[in-house]
Amino acid sequence: MSLNGWLKALGFTCVAASVTWWYWFFERVSSAISVKVPDLFQNAWPCLFYTTTPCQVAYTAAEVVGSLSYRPFLTWIGIALLVVSSFVSAEIEPDYLPTKERQEPRF
Repeated sequence: MSLNGWLKALGFTCVAASVTWWYWFFERVSSAISVKVPDLFQNAWPCLFYTTTPCQVAYTAAEVVGSLSYRPFLTWIGIALLVVSSFVSAEIEPDYLPTKERQEPRF
């Protein structure tokens, strides 16, 4: 597998793991505070990408009781790997003709 393939695979894996971790964490939060899951997830979407004040409150409460709280760093690592893989996959056209045989345009 090429470097591009490895970076894409690792990027998609990180994003998938992050979304799974996010879903698992907020599902447990919703059961702990007796809020319906769809209602909680409508407010928890920003937590997938960055930490807002309500997200931080949920993270801190989970850590106080000893639970592993979600953090968005894995999402950003996955996105960064996918962006890097798109640059790695970009091909540069090689110049096959030697400089002696190349004809420069005349004006």
